Amino acid sequence: MVPRNLDVANLDQQGQHSRADTGPAPRAVRIVRFRRTQRTGLEGDAPLVLLLGGGPKRGLGRGLRGHLEPQGLAQQASGFVVNQQLLPFTAQEGRTFANYVVGGNGDLVDRLVRPDDGFAALWLWGPPASGKSHLAHAACHWQVGRGAKVAYVPLASTPEDPEVLHGLAGYDLVALDDLQHWLGRLELERALMGLYQGLVARGHRLLVVAQRPAAALGFALDDLGSRLRAASSWEVRELDDAGKGLVLADRARRRGLEVPPPVLDFWFARRERTLSRLLDDFERLDRAAWNEQRRLTVPLLKKVLDL
Repeated sequence: MVPRNLDVANLDQQGQHSRADTGPAPRAVRIVRFRRTQRTGLEGDAPLVLLLGGGPKRGLGRGLRGHLEPQGLAQQASGFVVNQQLLPFTAQEGRTFANYVVGGNGDLVDRLVRPDDGFAALWLWGPPASGKSHLAHAACHWQVGRGAKVAYVPLASTPEDPEVLHGLAGYDLVALDDLQHWLGRLELERALMGLYQGLVARGHRLLVVAQRPAAALGFALDDLGSRLRAASSWEVRELDDAGKGLVLADRARRRGLEVPPPVLDFWFARRERTLSRLLDDFERLDRAAWNEQRRLTVPLLKKVLDL
């Protein structure tokens, strides 16, 4: 069965969303991108460090600001830049609910768009390329579109400095991606605990993303572990082949390409069908199609993927 896409029309009837409002205006959210530097200590190109919706600069973590300001990367607005270029949230492959292939995650999407009265903590978990980060980005888009202040921190690529989290409890929603990268170190977990308590005190929301459920992870700080294990836990279910085909077709469409059904059938019959592998394949095919000014065809797949 082909997985359903998010029922945008139904959400329209509830007065919560519309096709024209698939994300915030570009000026509402800013992305931080880094290149490798000795000062940041980041490995390779970190695609995203922090995005914010509507918050003042003083709400950013002192530690993150300290990594950026010496390089002249800090900005007066609600974000930071690299190469003096301010990037809107929509640059991240348009990760919204409107283009999310729901599959077996309909109840989770419904939960993410449902408002809360007071503090709420949600824990999303699943294997790589299961769509966890897409959902976190979509939740940020959604909340900014409703006028909320939002902070998104992908901990895998963020400097391991407790001060990075300072001040984020003032945001209506804080999304922490790849939380497992900050576990096991007492000073980092104390910072996470401080953020958690600040969000509770203000009645704000916490969205955690990790590869495993909280119950399967070890914590250096018992109090943090007990609180996060009590969060509402949601497994992000992987898509079936039909759903993966929809993801590839949507990504191709946004790159100005088309994946005809015979090409998709040939591709799926001869390659590993994990979404992460298929997306890697697509990036190679996209580069080849661009460089050679060709459509996605079976001969191109054979050439690029050595089939």
